[in-house]
Amino acid sequence: MKAFAEPIAEKKNIELYADENISSLKYSEVVGNMLYVKRILYNVVHNALKYSPEGTEIHCSAEAKAHGGRINCKVKISDEGIGISQEFQNNMFDAYTQENRQVDPWANGQGLGLYVAKQLLEKIGGTIAVYSAVDLGTIVTVTMSFDIA
Repeated sequence: MKAFAEPIAEKKNIELYADENISSLKYSEVVGNMLYVKRILYNVVHNALKYSPEGTEIHCSAEAKAHGGRINCKVKISDEGIGISQEFQNNMFDAYTQENRQVDPWANGQGLGLYVAKQLLEKIGGTIAVYSAVDLGTIVTVTMSFDIA
């Protein structure tokens, strides 16, 4: 995540904070589609960067706990961006939909970020929850579970 996120954050003067609470896990291998996981997290973090104005903060946290032969992961990304209106939240997971409240002209997209993230999460048995308010920001929580190899 850092490889793509830090240059964008620096360009926009956005403080990017990451906190991982996974050091207590002793398992180095899990069974899952890491390409899906990377795409999910890329889409969510990219949206936070895209819709956050200069001088704001983005916080990313990850927790992973082993339970019954599986590792349960929760990733939370919160921003101080423009937020999503209540009216649009009913459609935010639809393909090719955007609220069209861009912060930067370079940030135009196709309206697929949250749609793709949700579709991939459903394929791996994960979930996504979005809490947002206009001009206050957005919190996206992604949960996933993987078998321990």
